[in-house]
Amino acid sequence: MRAGTGAGGEQAPGRLDGARVRTALLDLVVQHGVLLRRRGQAAQALTLALQP
Repeated sequence: MRAGTGAGGEQAPGRLDGARVRTALLDLVVQHGVLLRRRGQAAQALTLALQP
């Protein structure tokens, strides 16, 4: 078990897991891109670079 995690591996209150945060942010970007594309408001090409 990693430091900062409780039984079962869940995140301790008040602590952020960088990988989970990046995953959540990427999910939001993709969701918004899909919504904008459906409305015809999305750019034709988009480059997204995630850095560790």
